[in-house]
Amino acid sequence: MSIHSLAVGLAMMISAAAGAQSTAAPLELEARIPLGAVSGRIDHLAVDLKRQRLSVAELGNDTIGVVNLAARKMQRTMLGYKEPQGIAYEPSTDALYVANGGDGSVRILRADDRTLLQRIDLGQDADNVRVDVARKRVLVGYGKGALALIDPSSRKKVADIRLQAHPESFQIDESGSRAFVNVPDAGQIAVVDLGKGEQVGTLSTSGPSREFPDGVRPRDSSCTGGLS
Repeated sequence: MSIHSLAVGLAMMISAAAGAQSTAAPLELEARIPLGAVSGRIDHLAVDLKRQRLSVAELGNDTIGVVNLAARKMQRTMLGYKEPQGIAYEPSTDALYVANGGDGSVRILRADDRTLLQRIDLGQDADNVRVDVARKRVLVGYGKGALALIDPSSRKKVADIRLQAHPESFQIDESGSRAFVNVPDAGQIAVVDLGKGEQVGTLSTSGPSREFPDGVRPRDSSCTGGLS
């Protein structure tokens, strides 16, 4: 992905986010949307389907890019962030969550006008963000080994799920019962029971590495093979 533009298959991205992606339809490039004067790499994206907005964590630029998907153009660039990495839209409270690796903060913004509602200081390297829709929680990986659990209603951290090292990308399975967390410095994919709020197993990788694949994606939520 270019650091200066997004190559977007708009129809496919929107339908996939809505859970209506057709398995028969191929991905097609529909547009390239310039992001403006972005220095350094970009990281994660978050889509707000109601407003047809895409938010881009421009990590190397310390900014958040806001893309108008309907018009297929940049709408604004938001300044004042510190290495924004994870970003997610939380629908029940209509809020945007931005995790900043540079200062360890999670900033919660009102989705309509991007007003800052709350700042939660996790302490170190706030990273990937996921929304646990079933339990109405927001999960943020951070520090030397934890997923922070944030209550969207109170906008407060309510608990931590401890891991063996810093978490990179993670995904919640289709059943909503488990999260699979890439923990490269521990050489494993951590398997987290979201109901219990704890790690219940591991899927071994080849060993500790500095590779941080962002594509952790469980294909079968009933997977138990390789857990320890």
